[in-house]
Amino acid sequence: MWVYVRGFRCVGLSAARDNGTFLALSEIETSAQPDMPEGAYQRPEAALDRHQPAARPWGRSVLPHLVPAARGRPPTGPVEGRSRWRSCGDWVTKRSCTVTGQDRPVLLVGSVNLPTRDDVFEAAAEYLTGGLRSVPDGETGNRGVWVSWELNRIGKLPQVDVVDEMTFTSPVLGEFSNPVLVPAEGVDLAEVTFGPFNYVREAVDSYDRFKELRTAGRFSPETRFQVSIPTPMMFAMVFPKHQAEVLGVFERDLGVEVAALLDEIPADDLAVQWDVSGEVIMEEQVRYSEAAWGDTGNWSLEAATASIARVSDPIPEAVLLGVHLCYGDPEGTHMIEPRDLAVPVDFANNVAKLTTRRLDWVHMPVPIERDDDAYFAPLTGLKLSPETQLYLGLLHKEDGMAGAARRIAIAAKHVTDFGLATECGMGREPAEAIDGLLRLHRDAAAL
Repeated sequence: MWVYVRGFRCVGLSAARDNGTFLALSEIETSAQPDMPEGAYQRPEAALDRHQPAARPWGRSVLPHLVPAARGRPPTGPVEGRSRWRSCGDWVTKRSCTVTGQDRPVLLVGSVNLPTRDDVFEAAAEYLTGGLRSVPDGETGNRGVWVSWELNRIGKLPQVDVVDEMTFTSPVLGEFSNPVLVPAEGVDLAEVTFGPFNYVREAVDSYDRFKELRTAGRFSPETRFQVSIPTPMMFAMVFPKHQAEVLGVFERDLGVEVAALLDEIPADDLAVQWDVSGEVIMEEQVRYSEAAWGDTGNWSLEAATASIARVSDPIPEAVLLGVHLCYGDPEGTHMIEPRDLAVPVDFANNVAKLTTRRLDWVHMPVPIERDDDAYFAPLTGLKLSPETQLYLGLLHKEDGMAGAARRIAIAAKHVTDFGLATECGMGREPAEAIDGLLRLHRDAAAL
């Protein structure tokens, strides 16, 4: 996921934080890492390399932008098909169920870099024993570039003009670009319709296949189909000079898209996740960067969470609703690294406070090097209701079970009830790493 960052013009990942200041890419290689508490685990060189790509020339503009708990005796044998599961009861009121070999709930964040949705469903059922609370289709194909596939569709509408291009280079997906947009001459953005989007079309095709596999016993009867959608503000951010006037339009049109989704998929069989990236990155920058970011009123945490609440409230209570808080990874790494979990905690608290309907889960990222108390300490201020499951994205392929164990141990000092996930979706991970990551979900859940 990614967001337009005012003030940066470069190719690819362009900023890192050193003691609260965001640095140009040319400074990254020689910059010291943020000060860590004495005695904190120091990340290995492999992890360091993961977050500090080689310097690139300046030039083009860029858009930097469940398996539930096993708390009882496992089933004695498989049910129909290869998966093993135990009834989880009513998912709306119960966040956990008994699944073979797992002690913490697990979330698949959304994207999975496998060739087809069938491959994603088969892998999820194989490695996670069919007991997922909700399962995504992996956002395969051209959806692997997250919001970009829809932004490029919008950029071709006659009511908008493309004034710039934002380019990324992914080691997995190659080079891709997004438009920076303004209204065409004489166009009132309030009168433009940006939908229908393609989320419903893709979901319907995937849902039919998901139901077939569930009927065959590959997933628990209570497992739902999960659809992840970028927030209205994420779409509005590609209109950097017109965000305030276009935000409400995207709220309206994405609301129509969710309503259309409910016409195709029963509410009690659906889970919806809002992907929140640009808003989180901007709040981190506003708080901790010494750079001048101009007028940030339309990018504020308050405005962002109020927008999420407005599009969440009409969603029926029968639908499971989650929020994925993200620092972007168009090139396989965060656009910037969070100083700690203060910004995600404040986002979660404000969404929970402003949203009138139930919030079923919140996902927060944990960078690979952060197994220090300072990073997790803000979790003591988390104010979620008991029905909202927290997921920490602390699973990383680079250090596997050993790294997961370290981060789980530190996190548990600050919050007792949390599930596990990767720090972002797996859509920008190498395809050959997916099996190992899914096994890591399964194995780390038993720690």
